[in-house]
Amino acid sequence: MNVPTNPLAGRRILVTRPQERGERLLEQVAKAGGRIFHRPAIDFESPVDPSSADRAVSELSSFDWLVLTSPTGLRFFLDRLRDSGRAAVPGTVRFAVVGPGTADALQDAGYRPDLIPDIADADGLAAGLSGEPIAGKRVLWVRPETARPALGNILEEAGAEVVQAIFYRTVPHTGCPEIGADLTAGRYHGVLFTSPSTFRAVFEALPPDRIESFRKVVRVAIGRVTAGAMEAAGYPPHATAGEPTAEGVAAAFAAAFGPAPLC
Repeated sequence: MNVPTNPLAGRRILVTRPQERGERLLEQVAKAGGRIFHRPAIDFESPVDPSSADRAVSELSSFDWLVLTSPTGLRFFLDRLRDSGRAAVPGTVRFAVVGPGTADALQDAGYRPDLIPDIADADGLAAGLSGEPIAGKRVLWVRPETARPALGNILEEAGAEVVQAIFYRTVPHTGCPEIGADLTAGRYHGVLFTSPSTFRAVFEALPPDRIESFRKVVRVAIGRVTAGAMEAAGYPPHATAGEPTAEGVAAAFAAAFGPAPLC
C-alpha cells in the first residue's frame, strides 16, 4: 500500500455544524485531497425564560462592555434587540468577542469589535478583558442557558459587575442518532467537534453496542474548552486546532492523521 503524500488525501471528515461559514474549510481540505461533510449536531432555540435577556436589552445603555462568545449569541442578541424596537447598540458600549468568527459576524452586522483575545476561547476572552481597566465597569455577557462559569467569575474577580443574560439555549439536533450510527459504522475517517455541546450531543447518541468503534475515528477539537469536554468523557481529541480557523482545523487534522497509509 502506498502512503499518500498528504495525510488528508482520501479522508472523509465530518464537521458537526451547518455549512454556513464553512466554505474556507472545504477549500483547505479539498486542496489536500480530503472531503468535508457538514451535519449539524445541535440546534438553537430561544430560552424557556427570556426575562434576563429582555431586561438586559432594556438596560443596554448602562453597560460598558458587551461580551459575545459565539456568532449564535450575536444572532439571538440582535433578534431580541430588533424585537424590542431599538435601532442599534449605543455607541458607548464596547464589544469583546471570543474569536475571529464572532468578530466577522459582528462586523457583518455593522459593529466593530473592540477586543479579540489572542487565544480564541472563553478563558482567553476573560484574560483579555481582565487586562483592560475593567474594575467598576458594567459588563453584559450574552450567554446560553448552559455555560461554564469561568468567564463571569474571572471578570467579577477583576472588579467588574457582570450581568449574565440568557439569550438562547442549545438542544441536540434530531439527526444525532444517524450521525452516531454513521461514525461508529466507519463512514467517516475523522470528525471535528466545534463545541462541548456538539461533542455531548453526538456522544450521547452513539449506539451503546458500538461505542468502542468511536475510538477508531480521528477526533479533532476546535479549541481547549471542547478538548476538555472530550477528555472528561474519556474520548480525548487526537488533535486540537491551534486557532478556530479553517487553516487551524486543517492543520490539526493533518497532524492527527499523520503519515499513516489510508486503509
